[in-house]
Amino acid sequence: MKTPITGIINNVELIEIEQLDVQLIYGIVEKDYCNRWQQGDWMVSSVIVRIDTEKCLVYTLNSIYQVDSIPSLITLNSEQFSLVLQGVAPSFIKEHS
Repeated sequence: MKTPITGIINNVELIEIEQLDVQLIYGIVEKDYCNRWQQGDWMVSSVIVRIDTEKCLVYTLNSIYQVDSIPSLITLNSEQFSLVLQGVAPSFIKEHS
């Protein structure tokens, strides 16, 4: 049985939190089949368990996201990541740190 995609995310940024050694994605919601977000909202995923680079799928414990691309990793510390949780794009944080 094929697990359904739970959302489509664009403008994806792949984040690693250095002190926790975990990865997440930040991006803009194109479609959320679980009705958690509206189209155009920014979102941060839960911890990534697997990435399928060939199909551009990001797997978390409870979700599968179709993404527009698999970007290079942006490493943030926990203080910087707290800004991401407030809606600041990781790339903006890295450019200004």
